[in-house]
Amino acid sequence: MPRPPTLDRPATVDQIVDRATRLFSLPSVAAQVLELTDSPKVDVRALAHCIENDPALTAKILKVVNSSLFGLGQHVGDLSQALALLGTKPLKLLVLGFSLPEGLFAGVSRNVLSRYWRNSLTKAISAREIGTTFWDQPGDDAFLVGLLYDIGMLVLVQDLGSPYVLFLEDIYDHCDDLPLRQREALGFEHTAVSARLLERWKLPANIVTALSLPLETESLRRLPETQSALPQILHLADLTTQLVAQNRISVLPQLLKAGDTYCQLTRTQMRELVEQLEHKVEQLADVLSLDLPDGHRYFDILVEAQARLAAEAESAAVDLIRRRPGKIQEDHPLAASAQAVAEALARKVAADQTLGAPCAMVGRLPTDPAQPSPGVPGTDQPPWCAVPVQTDAWVQFDERLAIMLSECRASRSELSVLMVEAACYTHGAAEQESLARWLISLLKGAEMQREWPDAGVVRTGELQWVCALPRCERAQAVRQANNLVARFHRGVDDEEQGTGAGAALHIGVATVPIPTRHFRMRKLVDGAERCLYAAQHCEGSAVKSIEVF
Repeated sequence: MPRPPTLDRPATVDQIVDRATRLFSLPSVAAQVLELTDSPKVDVRALAHCIENDPALTAKILKVVNSSLFGLGQHVGDLSQALALLGTKPLKLLVLGFSLPEGLFAGVSRNVLSRYWRNSLTKAISAREIGTTFWDQPGDDAFLVGLLYDIGMLVLVQDLGSPYVLFLEDIYDHCDDLPLRQREALGFEHTAVSARLLERWKLPANIVTALSLPLETESLRRLPETQSALPQILHLADLTTQLVAQNRISVLPQLLKAGDTYCQLTRTQMRELVEQLEHKVEQLADVLSLDLPDGHRYFDILVEAQARLAAEAESAAVDLIRRRPGKIQEDHPLAASAQAVAEALARKVAADQTLGAPCAMVGRLPTDPAQPSPGVPGTDQPPWCAVPVQTDAWVQFDERLAIMLSECRASRSELSVLMVEAACYTHGAAEQESLARWLISLLKGAEMQREWPDAGVVRTGELQWVCALPRCERAQAVRQANNLVARFHRGVDDEEQGTGAGAALHIGVATVPIPTRHFRMRKLVDGAERCLYAAQHCEGSAVKSIEVF
């Protein structure tokens, strides 16, 4: 959709807002509240009297205050009591949020209004929960900016009529990118109209500014700390709303990246937010007597998004294996057979294997103790091929993993498996043994035990261990793996370890976010194997990870 070449964005937005302000002015109660609270010393009695002049608004506010959304712990009977318990600012923001001009909603179809309120309430409650949880702020500004975020959409519905309504429905039906499509078709986003309208209504400057900024992770990350909180909260709330209220599953990676950048938001915390979100949205809608459209459960959408993301990651891992059969060049005589074995591995990757007897690791050969092992001094095999399979160790690990899987299923928590292997490029047995002692000291040392006291660590080869971390999501497991790599190399660089510089550490990480009753344990181990295999094809030490479902 090409942008109209003659469109002057600022002038166009101003014209739309000019028409809107002539038609829709802020209700007198809201205007008086803004005037009364503009002074540093607020007349609480005058404020309560002003709001009480609108009985419908008063009833609406008291219903919200008495809901579990505010958790006051006691019934609030009148506005004076609400002011005493909530404070002036939260009540002021509730008044502003619930005092929109009735004309904005006149003639708007029920379908459009239902969708508008679903998005607005989800955004408002998301912003409030994110602000209080991760920024340790009251969340009142965040609630208001989320609630008023899409008001420009109602203005455009009134100004442009059915073409804009059909445009919105087409975007929502296809789960498309609304901001992008609006920029292409109109030259601006509806939030530009929201910001300009709220500025005309003299709403707080920080709210207008938050609506005016482009919601882009990199630009918001660079804001000064004193100015960044509200825009970043709004960005996360908007992405959360796109995911669960608009069913835009594709935004999950963007949401996780922004959350990690702004406030180290983890997947566990995201899941907890979404689990509570839908109930609070429906409760607020009931209090406000609003009809919301039926749709999928928010939590189901999140699980589907995680599953799709994991499938894409697995597909990328298979592509990597197919593209890189070892390090053999395409014109090498072994290229054809290497490609064939890589494709065989890819077929194994794609297979959904059931849990069976412990098997050899991917890319390794089971060794007969009576025969020379590949990878020993005097051979051309890389050291990581020398790891023998220890069946007893795998039986032990499988037993521990099965117990942890059951516990994590019961507690609805994550389970991660780390497959850790060191490569020693020197040929001396003493060096390898020194390296093994150093690695096991890391895996079973105080630092690891402090963070994961119930980690199951089992040695499965000369320089290989497998480790299960219950209640550990993927991002945490990757951070732990990277810490292991850093500590490993600090020890390797120490001459007392006797290993010299010829060593690397490869780690494969696989995580199941929520083990289901029918989840097959072997999928977790296979995922860690595949990631370890991919890590071994990187230069030097590396960590690769995947989620499995």
